[in-house]
Amino acid sequence: MASFALEIIGRPVHDVAGEALGNVVDLRIAEGTGALSHIIVAPLENINTEQLPWPSTNRLVEIPIDVVQQIASVVRLHQ
Repeated sequence: MASFALEIIGRPVHDVAGEALGNVVDLRIAEGTGALSHIIVAPLENINTEQLPWPSTNRLVEIPIDVVQQIASVVRLHQ
């Protein structure tokens, strides 16, 4: 998982419309299963985190993995 995390951190995140949301800065792993549960995203400066449907703390947004459509050179959301 460590090498997977290093590959994902820093990748851009785009919403369903293809608009840039920010960059992956961390990953959250479910304690019980060890599966990836959330990506932590640092949004672009022009993004108001209060208008996003996911929780944020200190301008970091916690996006559930079930919202992620694809992880490639860009992380694409289906929402």
